[in-house]
Amino acid sequence: VKIEGNVFYDDKVIVDAVLNDEYSWNSLYVLLKYMFVDTEEIPFIEDMEIKLSDPQTITIELHEKGMLGYLYISVIGQNAYFDKDGFVVETSTRIIESVPMISGITCDEVVLYEKLPIEQHKLKQILTLTQSLKRAEIEPDSIQFEVTNAPILEYEDVKVQMGSMELMTQKVERLKEILPK
Repeated sequence: VKIEGNVFYDDKVIVDAVLNDEYSWNSLYVLLKYMFVDTEEIPFIEDMEIKLSDPQTITIELHEKGMLGYLYISVIGQNAYFDKDGFVVETSTRIIESVPMISGITCDEVVLYEKLPIEQHKLKQILTLTQSLKRAEIEPDSIQFEVTNAPILEYEDVKVQMGSMELMTQKVERLKEILPK
């Protein structure tokens, strides 16, 4: 099995998720299974294509769901990474460098592959901000939400106070121009 396109998850996790039944030892079966039969979605994979390179080799090309941020959940002592829809795609103790930590948000427990259990309007604000930052390619090291819901972005030794959540997309675009200076 050859895996292409994985960034966050190692090959073994993907192989275990794709080759998940008793007939998965057969490469032709795996190809046909993912080509013609509706299978259950793999939570951390956006989409994938399975090809038969030769009779003994399967190539899995995939696009993982992007992680926009993570919350530290003190009750379980782990980080809960979430995607663009607010679904928890991983809980672990590891810290992924390119994903910002979100602080100032209280969340007592999370369930893997379910939405973050925080207020709907707060979740929408977090997702709008993190998606805008990702799109502009200026992801900070961390994002801290104050009591007033005004986010503060941290880039190494620079702190950026973003103010209210109004017109956040436009503010992120302006930040993209200012940040290099």
